[in-house]
Amino acid sequence: MLKILLVFFFLAISSFSNDLFTKEEKSWIKNNPNIKIAMINNFRPFSYVENGKHKGFSVDLLNKISEISGLTFDVKNAKWSKTLSSFKEQEVDMISDISFTKERESYSLFTNAYYEIPIYIFGLKNDKSYIDNTSLKGKKVGVTKNIFYKDELAKHGVVIIEFSSSEDKAKALVTGQIDYFLSSYSTGTKAIKSQSLVDVKAIDEYINIKKEDLRFAVNKNKPLLKSILNKSLKQIENKYFSFLANKWILGNENIDNIVKLFSMEERNFINNTKNNPVKIGSIDTYIPFSFSYNGEKIGFTQELIEIIAKKSGLTFEKVGGTWPQVYGKFENNEIDIISELSYREERLPFTLYTKPYYEIPIGVFARDDFGTYSGLKSLKGKKVGIVKGSYLIGALKDEKDFEIVQFDTNNDKFYGLRDGIVDVVLSRTMSVYRLENLMIKGIKVVGIFSNDNIKNEDLRFGIRVEQKILASIIKKTLASIPYSKITQLKQKWILENYGKKEEIDSQNTLVFTKDEKAFIKKHPEITYSEVNWKPLSIIENNTMNGIMGDYLKLVSKKTGIKFKYIPASSWSEVLNMFKDKKIDLVPGIGTSPQEVKLGLVSNTYSKYPMAIVTGENIKYIQNLNELDSKTIAVPKYYTSYNYLVEKHPKIKIIETENIPEALLKVEAKEADAFIGHIATSLYYLSELHLKNLKISGVADFNFEHKYLIQNEYPLLLSIINKTFDAITQEEKKTIHSKWIQPQIIKESTNYELIYKIIGGFTLILIVALYFLSILKKQKKEFETIFETSKDGIAIIDLKTKFKKYNDAYLKMLNYSDDELKTKLLDEIVIVEQKELLNNMLKNVLKDGYVKNLETVYVDKNENRVNVNMTASLLPDKKRVLIVTKDVTSLKLLENHMKLASMGEMIGNIAHQWRQPLSVITSSASGLRIKSEYEEKISLDDVKNFSDTILNQANYLSETIDDFKNFIKGTNEFSEIDILSVVKKSLSLTKPSISDNFIKIVTNIDDNLSINGNKSELEQVLINIMNNAKDALIQNVNNGDRLIFITTKKIDENSLELRICDNGGGISKDIIQRIFEPYFTTKHKSIGTGLGLSIVDKIIRERHEQTVKVHNESFKHEGKDYIGACFSIVFTKK
Repeated sequence: MLKILLVFFFLAISSFSNDLFTKEEKSWIKNNPNIKIAMINNFRPFSYVENGKHKGFSVDLLNKISEISGLTFDVKNAKWSKTLSSFKEQEVDMISDISFTKERESYSLFTNAYYEIPIYIFGLKNDKSYIDNTSLKGKKVGVTKNIFYKDELAKHGVVIIEFSSSEDKAKALVTGQIDYFLSSYSTGTKAIKSQSLVDVKAIDEYINIKKEDLRFAVNKNKPLLKSILNKSLKQIENKYFSFLANKWILGNENIDNIVKLFSMEERNFINNTKNNPVKIGSIDTYIPFSFSYNGEKIGFTQELIEIIAKKSGLTFEKVGGTWPQVYGKFENNEIDIISELSYREERLPFTLYTKPYYEIPIGVFARDDFGTYSGLKSLKGKKVGIVKGSYLIGALKDEKDFEIVQFDTNNDKFYGLRDGIVDVVLSRTMSVYRLENLMIKGIKVVGIFSNDNIKNEDLRFGIRVEQKILASIIKKTLASIPYSKITQLKQKWILENYGKKEEIDSQNTLVFTKDEKAFIKKHPEITYSEVNWKPLSIIENNTMNGIMGDYLKLVSKKTGIKFKYIPASSWSEVLNMFKDKKIDLVPGIGTSPQEVKLGLVSNTYSKYPMAIVTGENIKYIQNLNELDSKTIAVPKYYTSYNYLVEKHPKIKIIETENIPEALLKVEAKEADAFIGHIATSLYYLSELHLKNLKISGVADFNFEHKYLIQNEYPLLLSIINKTFDAITQEEKKTIHSKWIQPQIIKESTNYELIYKIIGGFTLILIVALYFLSILKKQKKEFETIFETSKDGIAIIDLKTKFKKYNDAYLKMLNYSDDELKTKLLDEIVIVEQKELLNNMLKNVLKDGYVKNLETVYVDKNENRVNVNMTASLLPDKKRVLIVTKDVTSLKLLENHMKLASMGEMIGNIAHQWRQPLSVITSSASGLRIKSEYEEKISLDDVKNFSDTILNQANYLSETIDDFKNFIKGTNEFSEIDILSVVKKSLSLTKPSISDNFIKIVTNIDDNLSINGNKSELEQVLINIMNNAKDALIQNVNNGDRLIFITTKKIDENSLELRICDNGGGISKDIIQRIFEPYFTTKHKSIGTGLGLSIVDKIIRERHEQTVKVHNESFKHEGKDYIGACFSIVFTKK
């Protein structure tokens, strides 16, 4: 019986299109299979010709109509005026992209509209006369010849000037022939960009005429053709129109800019919300969409609301409560918008709906011992629990294979499942959170309930019906949000939190539409091709392995589609096979325009940086501009090749057949560098044993892996994108860790860079995996960290009263639990720093945190405790979390270091004073001798001797001031310039440097002002120079001892300070550790191991700048040297 039903079902599907048309319409189609249609050749993005290919929104729509109706279309391309003329003369049967007018009705039969385009006013950027739409009255306004709104414009007193194209209109505006021109946003913007008219912009939407409605029109004598077209349009699902909008409008036409050009009325509304916020209601307990956590509203919907506010400029006032409370306020017009609202016809009298922003499938919940769920057949003979009043009751009323058991509440049905009253329960998949709250264990989602009568629960925004302007703003803003951003929200709030919590096989979470299921059935095998691109694609036995191969296998497993490999010898052959439609799909394209223009392009499923590989003698390359005029070896037509050709024409390119050939050319010094995918670069550097090559940097673009799909397969694109969304972070991590092995990294010479790249990627995965369970584990993890941390952690209120603290905090202060409860933080800070504490609280309230504040506590026994403190404002904004590190011993050692510096400085001062003291002594002696041997001393003699003595005394005073300022120091930051710090540090260290026969070579012309602490930065430079001095004394016994100090501007806000020596460099075994506290290679009598640690602390923690060290080979005055080079990059904050 079941087989008969299935046969009947598939026969019904196959005959569906036949039932769409009447007998008369079928006969007309049979007798008129080929229809001549006139279409515009320059109407982006709807119908245009590019590189000899006709494409656009309307072209894809026509192909879909052809698929539904069986009609074929013979397209005649021309400009609008020629297109309209050929239709009026009946040289063609129909026309596309035409708008309805009364005048055209005399020779046309119009279909229903398939798209509406707002009309925009374009003017000069310096035009100050425009106020609103009425400003066009009496002005010369350019329009396209025979445009549908010409007569309507004339009624508003506009002087109409007609042109044959938008390019001509834009040119006429610049040359002063017209004051404004009207066009759709996309067409007008294209006309501006194509002619580089930088003084023209879109200034407002023209709302005095109706939007441009795009329709098909047929000859008056073809009413049956109109009927066939209308039925075909009606048959096309809204999702397909959304797909076309995503492909042609949202994807290609910078929709962010389009929707920001709200009408004047809408802009006024947005501005008014600053004083009268829009009230938006959301449920407080609807995890993971909208719920309260630590006094803050968070979740998928809440983050979406923040995005809408940011993109539109609307100001929102959030209103919370239970669902009946929030919905009641919306129904009673107490709030303007409600979120998480599903479409119901009975709500239409008071609701304007947006499109759904999320759809929740119906899950099948069962006990752990249920077994595998494989569709409806798994429910045969089972008892299925559903809540009373649910729409599921009506949808399943004819179901005979299982018994429906109704429960009064949602909680009751889950209790019934727990107690064995029913075998399964049907409920929204998000009900996993209800199970957690009910503390019911042993129940899970085993699959998704799929039935043609049951739709997913759609979540939308509902806007009060009176608020039409607000509804328009919300709809435009939602349309402007990129699909990738919605995907990120799903990943963050749904796939990670909910997906992991439910422990559902991600294959079961995929819900395909009827059309998508039909496509999979009709196309069980999809052909593809690739070349060896190890470890991304490894072609063996006509199968693709590697990273891309594993992703393809995952897609196959989740969709049921089989993928067949078609061999190719090169990447160009792969692309040519795709162009010739010999394959359906290419799984490894990037974002290069040469590739994406060939067909439909999927979402990104994986992203990697592009590496710059050079010889080992090349230092770090910061960006590709440093390679201008250099020679780069890359395989022809690879993404890096296309990118270099387009973006860096000054770079010389050697074209190769593959990656190994390119790398070998770099090794042979036939090329300066290779640029390619980080994964393949690491693989081949190891595979080919290229020990003298290294990764010297990353390019200024990433490789985003996407699928290229034939234009005829939009449903396959939708299936692939859904599948990518369903791939979990754990699955991605498994693939990457399988093919990118750590030992490959060890064989590269540039450890620091590679660890950063791979470490950064790993960190992203770790952070993503951490967030999977943040809601469930946060409290437990926080308490574990809180209690076991060696650092003192405390929570205080805004009056500094202690609310909570850990054992380490008590131990640090020698207080008992009961004693500290009665204290304020204000009471345990030394008196001199109470103002500092007050300022800290102000800054925490303002910025949310304060880092690395150094202060002094007084413990129970009146001992001083030096601490480093970081404070963060908690989400309730009423408490502050303080993490405190006891640095008393470190401070003692730092002071010891400072005393050592003082001793050396005193020696420097003594050295500096010898010469001026000698001059003073000579001057005084000269004056005395002159008085003894001469009867009279002239006033000029006294003045000259006095000036000499005063000048030298002033010099002595300045050296004392320098010493005092360095030793005394201050914690305060002020505006300082780097050059003055360098010069002062050189002055302070010059004697000890010169006494050890060391020459300082400077190139310090570039300068930058930053907010910093002068004495601390002087200490940094002195510590580094002393470190260089010690290395030179130890390692250079014969020959020149050199220290090089240079400053170089990176950009307007950044400067690099380099201090290098020729002391032979730092051993590779220890270079990574030299900034660690107490690490030293010197004898303990002369080295504390704190000098460079203090450098790191002052630069990185106190000033939030960067300091690095590396060994460098260089030439000076014709001689070769090797030494350590410290690089400090200062950036103006």
